[in-house]
Amino acid sequence: MSEIPARTGWTDAEIQQTSQILANAKRIRIVAAEPPLLFSATAFEELLKKLAERVEPSQGKSSSTGNSSRGVAHHAGRRLRPEIFRAALDELASQKKLELQGELVKRAGSQISLLPEEARAKDQIEAAFAAAGLAVPSVKEVLAKLTVEPRRSEKLLQSCCEIKPCTA
Repeated sequence: MSEIPARTGWTDAEIQQTSQILANAKRIRIVAAEPPLLFSATAFEELLKKLAERVEPSQGKSSSTGNSSRGVAHHAGRRLRPEIFRAALDELASQKKLELQGELVKRAGSQISLLPEEARAKDQIEAAFAAAGLAVPSVKEVLAKLTVEPRRSEKLLQSCCEIKPCTA
C-alpha cells in the first residue's frame, strides 16, 4: 500500500474509492479494510477452487487426521498471506462447501471416521478425562498411554475437547 501513492500520486481517499470500484466490478477482492489488503478476484476464485479440490480427496479415507488448515494451505499450490488464506476458507464455509472445526477443514456434511486404533485411543482419552472428575489429567500422561502416533493422538484430543454449543 505504501507504493500506491508514490506511483500514482493518489490520496488515501482516492485509493479507497478506486479499490471499491474495482471490488464492485469483481476485479479485486478486498480481504482486509485496515490496513487495506487487496487480492485479484480471478486469483481468489482459483484459490477457492484449489482449496475445495484439496479437501475432496481425503474424504473417502478413514482417518481422524482429516485435513488440517496448514495441510490444505501447503497443497493449495502457492504461498499466501494468512489473511488471504483465512478469507478463502471463510468464503468456502459461508458457501457451505467446507466446514471448519478448529484446525480441521472438511467437506460440508461429511463425517470424519476413525480407524479402529484411533477409535480406541479416543475412548482412552475420554475415559482418562472422565476418571479425573473435576481434576484435569496431565495431557502428556494421557497421550503417552495411547498406541497411536503423537501427532494423531493430539488431533484426537483436540476433537474430544471441542466445545459444542449448548442447545438447552
